[in-house]
Formats: sequence, C-alpha cells, structure tokens
Amino acid sequence: MRRILGTIVTCSILLGMATLGETAISPINSQSPIGFPAIASPSPPHSSHIVFIILENHPLSAVTCSGCAPYMMSLANLYANSTNYVGPVSSSWNPSLPNYLGLISGQTWGCSDQLPNSGGCTTAPWNCSSPCNIVDRFSSAGISWKGYMEGMPGSDICNGNGRSDGGTHYVAHHNSFVYFGNIVNNSTRCALVVPSGLSGGAGSCGTPVTTSVISSLVTDLNGTAPNFSWVTPNMIDDSHDGNCGVQQANSWLSVVVPAILTTRTFETDATATVMITFDEPTSGTYGTTPVYFVVAGQGAKLHHSSSTKFTHLNWLATIESDWSLSCLVAGNDCGATVMTEFLAGPVTPPSSPSGFCFHCLLNNLSSSPLLLTGLAVGLALAASTVVLARRHRHRAHLGPTRQS
Repeated sequence: MRRILGTIVTCSILLGMATLGETAISPINSQSPIGFPAIASPSPPHSSHIVFIILENHPLSAVTCSGCAPYMMSLANLYANSTNYVGPVSSSWNPSLPNYLGLISGQTWGCSDQLPNSGGCTTAPWNCSSPCNIVDRFSSAGISWKGYMEGMPGSDICNGNGRSDGGTHYVAHHNSFVYFGNIVNNSTRCALVVPSGLSGGAGSCGTPVTTSVISSLVTDLNGTAPNFSWVTPNMIDDSHDGNCGVQQANSWLSVVVPAILTTRTFETDATATVMITFDEPTSGTYGTTPVYFVVAGQGAKLHHSSSTKFTHLNWLATIESDWSLSCLVAGNDCGATVMTEFLAGPVTPPSSPSGFCFHCLLNNLSSSPLLLTGLAVGLALAASTVVLARRHRHRAHLGPTRQS
C-alpha cells in the first residue's frame, strides 16, 4: 500500500509540474533558478520617467549668490548637482536657439535666432532625414514622450501652431520641436507638443505662481505619464525677460517641482527624476562658465555634487543611454560621457543569496491563470492523497471486520 501511495504522490507532483510546464514561454537560458521567466530588460533604465526643465540666460553664480535663489539652492543641496555643467559646447552655441536644437538633435544646424523654416540655418533641420532628433529615437524604441510649452497658443503644434511668437510670453525658438518638419508634419508627433497648463504663466516679474501653469503635465503624471517630458516655461518664468534675475525662476520652481514630485508617477516610480538646467550663461565664457544643473526626485542621488565638466551633449548622451538608444551625431553626442553619476541607478527586485526570486514567483502566479490552475491541481491531488492515506491507516488500525 505504501508503494501505491508513493506512486500517487509522485504522479500528483508530476501532474502539477507538467501543468506548470505548459505555461513556459521563455527559453531556458532566460529563466530564473526556479524556472520562471526572468525580468526581460537586460539593461533597465536608470530613470523610467524623466521631466526636463530648461531655464534661460544665467550663470551658476547668479544662483549661488547669497539669498538669490533659496529654493534652487535647497534642491541642489538635497539632491544631485553639478558645479561644472557648462551647457553650451562653445560660443557657436549662442544665442538660445542653437542650445535648444543641440539638446534634442546633437547639433546646432548652424542656426541663429530665427523662426522655424525661415532661413538663417546653414543646414535646415526642417528638411532633415530621419533619424535626426531624439524623437526619432524615441519613436523607433517605443519610448513615450511629450513637450509642454508654457504660454503657447493653440492646443498643440499641429496646423502651424507654435511656429511663431505669441500667447503669454511664448517664443518659438524656445520650442525645439517646431524646428523639425518630421515632427510638425506628423499628426501623431505634433499632437504631443502642448501647452503646459491652463494658465499661460506670469505676465511680469513677481507674478504669483500656481500649479495651473503645469496642470497638463501634472494630470499626465497622475495618469498615463510619458517616459520623457520636456518643459519650457514662458519668457518671464524662465527668468529671460523683465529684469527678473533668477528670482522668478526660483519662485516658479518652488511651486512646480513639489507639484511634480507629489504626482502618482513620482511617488510610485523609485527611478523618476526631474532634471533642471539653463540653456546658456549669457555672461562669462561659453564652454567654460557653468550653469545650474540639478537632478531631483527618487531616482536622483542624495547630497551629491560633481565637479566633472559636462555640456548639453553629455545630457543628450545620458538620455540616449538611459533607454539604450543609438546616438545621433558622430563626435558630438556619440561617444560623449554619460552623466549617470547623478542617478541612483536602476531598481531591480530583491532576491535571496541562493537565487530564488520570491517576488518573481508571486508576479508570475498573479499574472498567469494557467500557473494558478497547475498549482491548484497539484495541491488538490496531494490533498486527496493525504486523505486516502489517513483512511488506509485508520482501517488498518481497526483491523479486519468480523461478520456475525
């Protein structure tokens, strides 16, 4: 009888394992030690969600001076900051437009401060062949993105919107995306460059800031958030106009950044980051004078300061590296050192020293009805075997029944 019971137990286990085995999809070399599929990404991003904010025309010294920008300094001290992020590569990246183009395409196209598709560029980005900007790379890799422009008139940049100055201190040459024909003439892409919020932003220095200036971004970050978000404040809130110094940008950030950091995306994604910098220093020497650069959020290192020299090309290379994208321009972003020293690093599920991944087991069970069915079958058969065994022992204990 014991042999029979042993056979039943063995068959029960094998049947349960066979049912489990029918759910296997991944090849054996992609499995974890217990046979369940391993996490698919061999190179997980340092930041699954990045919000990039670009401000205007001030060197780092305009921020670090005593009492000039207390909130910006508090961010720098709490999170990761650079004391040698110089922004523009050289004086050829002056004025603003070359910096905005270089940040998303790795080159300035020989452009001066001109409106889109109006001349003034040695090589027109409008007519570039894909891939020629980071949007091309995002699209080919399935990375979601969106641009948020404060003060921009129109609901997006489709049908000619956003290609001229207007609205609430909105200027086209602070909107990188409108300079590329393969963005503005693509109905899917152009619809992703939108006003940042219900309010167009400040109309003069000292205008109080409310979260309405980024309500569109906050709504997305509380719902279906893009992996990459670009945010351009208007010409007042970015401290470009109105002799505001950095005070207006400091006030703007003191409202906007906490609103971002308390969204669902930033509270649930341990890799999410906000990156903040200026396009150019205006004063000093381009290519050597540093501008403010800070990375904040759960995905940023805490109390980290770097003196390594970086430029906008290093920033672009970092974005490309984060999602394993190909670079764009040989000798520029291609080969540029990535700035991962500011990031806390990718988060992977914990596992025991033996390699058993309990987190993986739970994930697979919760996501596969067949796995649960197989486990239930095995457990039910095992339970039936135990019941039969107990009945057999009970009868054996009573002995043979006598007939009268």
